[in-house]
Amino acid sequence: MRFLTDFGMTLYMFALGLEMDPMVLFRIPKREAVVAYTGMLFTFILTYSLTPILKYAINSNIEFNVTLAILLSSTGSPLLTRVLTDLKIGKSEIGKFAISAAVYSELITILFICVGYVIFQPESGFQIRRRILQRPDKHDLLHGPRLVPLAMSVLLQIIITLVAGPLILSWVNNANPYGKTLKGSHLVLSVAFAVFVGCISPLTGFSPVLSAFITGVFLPRQGRISQYIVSKVNYLLTFLFFPYFFVWVGSEAQFDRFEIRTLSSWEKLFGFFAVGTIGKVIGALLSGFLFGIQWRDSIMLASLLNVKGHLHMYLTIVAMKKDIITYSTCIGLLLAMLLKIVYIPMVAQYIIQHARLRLSKQPLALQWQNPSEELRILLCFHGPENVPCAINFMEISKGTGDPGILVYATDIVQLTDQIADTLIPGEMDDVEVTDSKVIQIRDQITTALQEYTDNYGDGITLRRAMALATYNTMHQEICNLAEDSIISLIVLPFHNSPPIDQHTDYKLAGFRYVNRK
Repeated sequence: MRFLTDFGMTLYMFALGLEMDPMVLFRIPKREAVVAYTGMLFTFILTYSLTPILKYAINSNIEFNVTLAILLSSTGSPLLTRVLTDLKIGKSEIGKFAISAAVYSELITILFICVGYVIFQPESGFQIRRRILQRPDKHDLLHGPRLVPLAMSVLLQIIITLVAGPLILSWVNNANPYGKTLKGSHLVLSVAFAVFVGCISPLTGFSPVLSAFITGVFLPRQGRISQYIVSKVNYLLTFLFFPYFFVWVGSEAQFDRFEIRTLSSWEKLFGFFAVGTIGKVIGALLSGFLFGIQWRDSIMLASLLNVKGHLHMYLTIVAMKKDIITYSTCIGLLLAMLLKIVYIPMVAQYIIQHARLRLSKQPLALQWQNPSEELRILLCFHGPENVPCAINFMEISKGTGDPGILVYATDIVQLTDQIADTLIPGEMDDVEVTDSKVIQIRDQITTALQEYTDNYGDGITLRRAMALATYNTMHQEICNLAEDSIISLIVLPFHNSPPIDQHTDYKLAGFRYVNRK
């Protein structure tokens, strides 16, 4: 069972890394990143301060306390995403915010764990690994891999992934455009390259699970082959591995060995739950105060970001098997992780009720708009020809810059048979259009709008959206999008424009029908 679990976790970490973008760590932090980092910081401080008192480890030391504090401060982003999607709040503002913040949290946490695994050896009490020229200590029973070869192999793996990965995957993507059958030989080549790169650092003693994450996170995320691999791996994980994983957790944990009558067992359980919750709440309240987020929403965000995922459970079981923590401590930590998930439906119910209450008190129309609040506009586009008019409209609508306007720049795309063949699963149960013409048009609109907002966008918050439907149901799609985004004003482009080709008349007739509806 351990081999199947390790293999499944390797696939899980590879898919998780392939869905993350490490370059976000080098950009100006967004609000979601600041909320995530603030919550992590306060959770880390509280956990590190209280871990020596609660004595989670059999042989406690500074390195273990730091490791536990880092793990406790992170969020299980895949599990949170799935839970919020199933509860129908993944597309809400707070749902999207929480998922984005969770990704930031888990990305930086796993990178810290990878660096720590290179320097320290968990199996021998988190001792610093011996350097390549340092002789073994006769008092050590387990010496483990040396520090320099392990670090060099990880660095070599990252370099090969960054240099060769884009070349190989780009060639495969160009040879297999969307709409055509993916060639099996090219798929085998891509998978073989990922396996080859992922095996470099484990040859020197690095963790295969962490190696899979490093391989995935530094491979290109864009392109057909990457999206295809992620979709297939996630399908395999959802229907095969995750059910097996929880069976494995139950069999390994042996919940009957939990010391019910011992006070320290309950202290560790509720201490783990309370410290993480308090740290997240303090961080969310502080960052929410800086960004003007209401304190109720900040607490809801903290509750969502307190969720732990499969990686946390897996590492807890491994720590117990390596005699780093006791059986009772392991069971207490697992129960605390389950408690962090149990209350999520109640949080979701509160978010839904709060949203309905807000809608009932604030009708979605311009005449009921509060002048002291930002104006939320759904600005629709047929193509790049609508950009100049849209820019003029935003310029005269933004006012003095405070509170400003929130603009959802929405592309109206007709769902035809040709476009339907190019749809692939996207995030949050959405679909993504991969038709080259649609992508080119959307990129042109995005570039023009982004250039305007960068130079003259004071008071304008720009977000992108897409309404994909047939002409018969396009008006319903636009209205649903406006309701989900709490829009006060919908702006549609005029259907009539100078003829471009022989299909223009049909296109204009379709948009005329949408505008009439």
